[in-house]
Amino acid sequence: MVIYLSIEFAHPKKGFIDVELLERLRNEQLRIEKKKVIFENDEGKEFDVIVFPTGYKSVVNRWLKDYKYAQNEDGMPKNNFPSH
Repeated sequence: MVIYLSIEFAHPKKGFIDVELLERLRNEQLRIEKKKVIFENDEGKEFDVIVFPTGYKSVVNRWLKDYKYAQNEDGMPKNNFPSH
């Protein structure tokens, strides 16, 4: 079982890891012991993998002059698959 541990897990209004999640870890409101995540209510659950997704934002359209042939306005690739 895999857990994507993000601030969304501890704070439903946000969807990314930030200082608040790190603060909860420091204050032991959320603890990780080996493969186990222990939540504020002291209930724990064991996982095979714990992932800390940090998000991704492309800035290619800021430095690549003619990006529109391959990237959209958000800097993400237009094509999902390479056309071989």
